[in-house]
Amino acid sequence: MSGLKLRLNEIEDIFEKFSQISAYSLKAQWLSGINLRLNDLLETYSTLRGWTDKAKIILLSTSSSFSTVMG
Repeated sequence: MSGLKLRLNEIEDIFEKFSQISAYSLKAQWLSGINLRLNDLLETYSTLRGWTDKAKIILLSTSSSFSTVMG
């Protein structure tokens, strides 16, 4: 009986680790989607307002912070 219980505990640990990896993956996808939407909005707004150079600076700074979060 103790061997079965030990094996069940091992399987439970594997599922917990898999769940954590899945959660991290979903969070990364969510953050990536937000980054893409923000970049689209920023590009559209900067084109309309005529301040593309400043938008590029902001875009570069936000993309580096997202890569730090994702890293």
